[in-house]
Amino acid sequence: MAWGLVLGIIPLIGISTLLSAIVAFVFRINMGVIQLVNYLVYPLQLLLFVPFIKLGIYSFGANPLPYPIEEIWSRLQTNFLYTISDIWLTNLLGILVWLIISPILYMATYFGSKYLINKISMNKRPEDEVTQRD
Repeated sequence: MAWGLVLGIIPLIGISTLLSAIVAFVFRINMGVIQLVNYLVYPLQLLLFVPFIKLGIYSFGANPLPYPIEEIWSRLQTNFLYTISDIWLTNLLGILVWLIISPILYMATYFGSKYLINKISMNKRPEDEVTQRD
């Protein structure tokens, strides 16, 4: 779940599914779970795309985007590849911010979900397990 969340919000549209598949294969993680979480956080990826880029510009002291955000969104919809090549440096700065934030987010998600799953498992009564086996 943690990998799906972290990879699902990368500020590079169109790569999260491939990255999730590679991570699932390399680390032998359940492909269905990582992809499901990846797809569920897609709206979050779109929502965080601009803040990651703005934080990257601010953090690394780069020049602001040459276009207003509204124009960038319309350019992405009409000519995706040209727009990406036009703003690749600012996008790269957003990815660097994502790389800095990702380990913290991963750890919080991993340990938080592990705690919740263990808590739910501990609350399960032994007679429930006997009933389920019958």
